[in-house]
Amino acid sequence: MIGLARKIGLVTSLLSDGLKLADPLYRHTLLQTGLDHLLFILQPDLPASWDTLATLMPEDLYTTVHLTVTPQNASQAGRSCKDWCSWA
Repeated sequence: MIGLARKIGLVTSLLSDGLKLADPLYRHTLLQTGLDHLLFILQPDLPASWDTLATLMPEDLYTTVHLTVTPQNASQAGRSCKDWCSWA
């Protein structure tokens, strides 16, 4: 579907927890097919989520990170944003 959308000139986006994107073959297939944007749903308590996000940041992919702030993680939200900025 991404390839067809690109072929007819559409911008493509994906909403995902992104964990599958840690697989380089899968990630590069999506990128080469024409994926333009990713809304990455960060799971801050899951190390694999952070690792995947760090892997994605150097890619040529517009990435937006979604973090649901809850009473349980509110105190860490600022730290999370600081971590993202260090990758820029």
